[in-house]
Amino acid sequence: MGFKCLQSISEAVMDFNSKEGKKYIFDEEGYIKLRNFCDIIDAVADEFEADSFEVSIDKYTRRLCIRMECSDITLSYPIHPYFVLTEILESTGLSISSDRFLIVDLIFKSLWKKPKNLKTKNKRT
Repeated sequence: MGFKCLQSISEAVMDFNSKEGKKYIFDEEGYIKLRNFCDIIDAVADEFEADSFEVSIDKYTRRLCIRMECSDITLSYPIHPYFVLTEILESTGLSISSDRFLIVDLIFKSLWKKPKNLKTKNKRT
């Protein structure tokens, strides 16, 4: 099963923008940077022989997460493409599913920023 990062993140971003995006300022530069890493993300998924994928965006933190379920992974430091991804990851996590598969979470910085609140000065009389 081949993961298609660009298609998956594009769909997740469009979905988030349609539901929640109006409240925030979209970071186009950050999105382009993330898209530029899609080939590496696809290579990591292939290297990990990931069996399933899920792309989600947390409603509250606005962080994009790619979750891969893998039966086995090997990380050869520093040549594995996973280590290249650490340049742009907010965090990463490893856990075990109930089926005893390894779950790899790649969590990216938010692509949405809160707008700056314009403060109005109180007029004193």
